[in-house]
Amino acid sequence: MKLLQRGVALALLTTFTLASEAALAYEQDKTYKITVLHTNDHHGHFWRNEYGEYGLAAQKTLVDGIRKRLRLKAVACCYFPVATLTLACPSLTYRMPNLIFAA
Repeated sequence: MKLLQRGVALALLTTFTLASEAALAYEQDKTYKITVLHTNDHHGHFWRNEYGEYGLAAQKTLVDGIRKRLRLKAVACCYFPVATLTLACPSLTYRMPNLIFAA
């Protein structure tokens, strides 16, 4: 019963939060800018960059930095991390078959 009450409370909170947001209407002859970020099949590994950073934390930092710069320019940003994020490490990815499908 408590789980149901929490679910209903969360649904109501979400509804009121979304309802209070100002709706952005389309304006004719206005230029809209959007940046689409996409990653695919990196299996949870972000290769080391020139600053010695690597891993998902470095990827998140990179994406957050891009979003912040775009927000200052009033450019919308959509990030799509697609497919397997945490399937395996690079050595397994490139040297061994996919362990999920190999069984």
